[in-house]
Amino acid sequence: MSHAFHSHKALAAMIIILSAGIVLGIVTGWAACDRFQQRRIEDFRTHLQSKFTHELRLSPDQQKALEPMLDKWVDEYRATRQRHVDDILKNLDMQRRELEPLLTPEQTRLMDSLHAETVKKIKEKMR
Repeated sequence: MSHAFHSHKALAAMIIILSAGIVLGIVTGWAACDRFQQRRIEDFRTHLQSKFTHELRLSPDQQKALEPMLDKWVDEYRATRQRHVDDILKNLDMQRRELEPLLTPEQTRLMDSLHAETVKKIKEKMR
């Protein structure tokens, strides 16, 4: 039994399972959070607009001047979020490259498929 854990194939299989679990956790977490992401952005914008208007007692002219600022802030938030996604994708590529030397050709094909599916899901969530 202990001999099986010392083989490269068993180690590679454990790494694949661990990586798949990590990727599944990331994708599942994003699926749960991202479902309401767009609404939260608009809610955040509306919240700021309302808070500033009421608590600062903004005049109609000030409220109008606030509109482009809110648009800019939402765009900056989206850009920050995109950079975060880009970093995640770079990390996934790095992890795949580090794992590849341990894998058999068949395992490499499976990992490439898993990687492509994960990247696709992440990019779809960013639309």
